[in-house]
Amino acid sequence: MRTFTLVISLFSFSALACPNLSGLYPTCRSNNGNVDIDYDVQVTQSDVNGATEYTVSSTDAETNERSTYATRADGITRTESVEIPEFGVTVEVSATASCTSDTLLVATATTLQGNPMGATSSKIWKVGNELHQETTGEMMGQPINELVICY
Repeated sequence: MRTFTLVISLFSFSALACPNLSGLYPTCRSNNGNVDIDYDVQVTQSDVNGATEYTVSSTDAETNERSTYATRADGITRTESVEIPEFGVTVEVSATASCTSDTLLVATATTLQGNPMGATSSKIWKVGNELHQETTGEMMGQPINELVICY
């Protein structure tokens, strides 16, 4: 589920003044128990028709499942179906993002069969060789207040 949150947060970006998040991050840890949540996270980015395209690949520490997602930073809100195998469901995720100097701001809303499941706000930035993601909000009735650092 935590990989799901990370991927959702990287789903949509604004193209203007976005930070360079590229890098290989072998380990990610959460402030909630300081446990490994993902590993071998790789973020690449390129310019595609004037917009930044990010590709994020990671392995979930719980399931060992490898995922790769690409998104174009063109400021368009997108809604996409996302499968959550551990729950056997597909959810709809709408994501909108903008950038301010060195920080990516992402707001998401998730629904299941038209019913709201949750909403989150994330700040994503890079400090040296570390990728930081601070996420707040609510998912499936549970509050989220998490800082994930990948290094």
